[in-house]
Amino acid sequence: MNRFPLSQTEYGIFTEQLSAVNTAYNIPFKIALSAEVDVERLCSAIRAAMNAHPYLKTGFSLDKNGEAYKFLRDCEAEIPVIGADDFDIASLIRPFDLQKDLLFRSAVIRSAAGVTLFLDIHHIIFDGTSISLLLAHIDRAYRGETLAPEVFTANDYAIEEKERLSAPVPSSVPRYSSAIREICCLSSTFAAVRSRRS
Repeated sequence: MNRFPLSQTEYGIFTEQLSAVNTAYNIPFKIALSAEVDVERLCSAIRAAMNAHPYLKTGFSLDKNGEAYKFLRDCEAEIPVIGADDFDIASLIRPFDLQKDLLFRSAVIRSAAGVTLFLDIHHIIFDGTSISLLLAHIDRAYRGETLAPEVFTANDYAIEEKERLSAPVPSSVPRYSSAIREICCLSSTFAAVRSRRS
């Protein structure tokens, strides 16, 4: 079934971006490579990395009841190869439509000086920690390695989170909550006493 719940973090970003379509959550970066890089092989490596991490193909939508959900797009990334003279960074960094767009954009810029890999990924499916992992996997695929698909994705995490949030509250929680309230009350009492003495 190609439908997944949103995690609490994703839901916050999704609802914010529904009312404010902008580039605030874009994560663009570019990597300078040597002129010897095989561009066709690089594009294949990017696609291989995406296929190993299917969460990068996650799309977002609203059902007829207005409930947000995620799904996996059945697509391959378009990776334009452009010349340095045609390269305009402003045209590459543009807002994502979370309900229509693939949230992973890439381009390869070729010039006499070398090759530049450009990526722009929406933060709802990507973060700073993900960058080094993605680049390592692109590098491995470029070198001819077969990438094993990830076995636990952020979609799996969202399912687990939903189950945790809907599970009954353990009987120990009220005891801990009561103990925390007592500690807070004691702290306030001690603070008041210290204040009166000073």
